[in-house]
Amino acid sequence: SLTDDSMVVEALKDTPLGPLFDPGTSDPSLQLPPSRQALDDPLNLGGDPPKTEEVREIISKAVEYVLSRQNENGSWDVVLSGSMLSETADQAVDAVAVTALAGLALRRHIEVDRERIGPALTKAADFIMNRIVRGKLSTRIYYAVWRYTWGLKFLTAEYLALNKKTDEDRMAEISGVCRRMVNSLMQIQLI
Repeated sequence: SLTDDSMVVEALKDTPLGPLFDPGTSDPSLQLPPSRQALDDPLNLGGDPPKTEEVREIISKAVEYVLSRQNENGSWDVVLSGSMLSETADQAVDAVAVTALAGLALRRHIEVDRERIGPALTKAADFIMNRIVRGKLSTRIYYAVWRYTWGLKFLTAEYLALNKKTDEDRMAEISGVCRRMVNSLMQIQLI
């Protein structure tokens, strides 16, 4: 119901998911340029396109926003709790899925700040692989598919970004973890 939805939005507005419900307005650093804020019809794509400098500035701010919210262990997480959200929902959008999504976004924009994004991506990949290797991801619920599919997509991007000549061990590690994730996905489907 609308009341329940608004309660969820209210409960999550101060978490890293907040900007998804109110993009660009809950954090002043993520504001759109004035030329893009007051569109009467949000589906009307007419008018002048944003200037390259505006786009670069927005992307840089967004990258800084994501980097500043990475946890020490390499994850980005969302703490979902309370009576509004079931335990299954808590398990569906967890640190692995959110970390993978943040990692994918940063990988696409690595040239914004390669010096900081590269190590952040390494820490994120380590976090996801550690969760898989240590068996911390349940395969007992259908929603675990989110974790594995987003984790696989992110780890695949990291694998493809590696240099085969210098990172053979890392590539083998990622490949092994991905095989384990694929096997878990198969088990989930069979269940």
